[in-house]
Amino acid sequence: MEENFDQEVRALRREKRKRRKRLRIIKYTVVSVLEVLLLIAMCGLYYLRTKISVASISVLPDGQKIETNAFVEPSYQETISKQFSTFALFGIDSSENPEKSKQRLAKGSNADVIMLAVINNETKDVKLVSIFRDTYFYRSDGTFGKINSEATHASTYSLMQMLNKNYDLDIDGYIAVDWSIVANLVNDLGGLELDIKENMMTVTINGETVPYINGLITQIVQSTGIPSIHIEKPGLQLCDGVQTVAYCRLRKRDSDFMRAQRQREVISKMLVKAKAASIGTLDTMVDHVFQSTLIGASEGTAEAAQAIIDYFVGMVPDIGKVHINDSQGFPFAQRTEMGYMGNCVVPINLEQNVSKLHEYLYGTQNYQCSQYVKDLSEQIRVNGGFDSSFNYVGVQ
Repeated sequence: MEENFDQEVRALRREKRKRRKRLRIIKYTVVSVLEVLLLIAMCGLYYLRTKISVASISVLPDGQKIETNAFVEPSYQETISKQFSTFALFGIDSSENPEKSKQRLAKGSNADVIMLAVINNETKDVKLVSIFRDTYFYRSDGTFGKINSEATHASTYSLMQMLNKNYDLDIDGYIAVDWSIVANLVNDLGGLELDIKENMMTVTINGETVPYINGLITQIVQSTGIPSIHIEKPGLQLCDGVQTVAYCRLRKRDSDFMRAQRQREVISKMLVKAKAASIGTLDTMVDHVFQSTLIGASEGTAEAAQAIIDYFVGMVPDIGKVHINDSQGFPFAQRTEMGYMGNCVVPINLEQNVSKLHEYLYGTQNYQCSQYVKDLSEQIRVNGGFDSSFNYVGVQ
């Protein structure tokens, strides 16, 4: 009996040791797999940071930073900053050498595209707002004029600061690119399907009918060296990078509003194709993007700009969630007559426009604008020739 019992005990101990060994193997295997996955993830992020490190970073002189509107309730800005990240996107009105383009934009150059991109930090939803380049705007020199001239006569940082003040915003930073980048990226993606309208083919200038979109294609090819061909006929068709840039820049046959809509359309289509692109394609796109990009942060330091880069790197694991939820043009209500200032896009009641902007971007219902914006709204009403009910009566 005792001998049988001892045998059973020894057998149980052997089985227990085997179980422990199997558990150790399983444990070590799981840990090894997790370590490998972690290593891959770390290598991937390091790789991206290496790529992004070639982007140019713009800084302000020591002690300077971008101001926000001092009249905005700090608790509101703090709440919004926790839930959302807000960036200004600038497209330079140039297609020259990328390095020269970045220098021009940092120092001051005509901003052909001015957008706000707001990212929900939890859902990764993106909302885009195109600010019409001829929008009547209070500028850093104390005068009113077209918004795109702020970058021309001041700087990109100054434009970001005045966006904050005019619209009660707290922009985290800006990303500026040259149009040539768009052409390269669209080519990387194999082109985009665009509907070329009949009225995009020609335009009448000084009584003479000349090629319109094809004329722009020729100019872009000459300035960038990126090859392309002319569009033979209107209709839905696959367009290469240069053709797409020309499509984005058209406005003589419709309006600045339609051009802004085309720009948002192209960005949306590029994002859709990029999400389905191969690793090799994305690798090439990353090279093109960050070799010709200028990044600046509201704090004005290199460290803060690097934090913006890290923010986008950190979004990589959630790239599948990222999508453009909606896009709009701003001002929502406007007129295009402006008398002595030429054809500006004048906000009809800036206060109401800014309130709707905060509702659209951040979901803030019945946003109460700062006194600063209310004062600007009243001055624009007078300058724009509106009565107290914002009916147009003409500039006195």
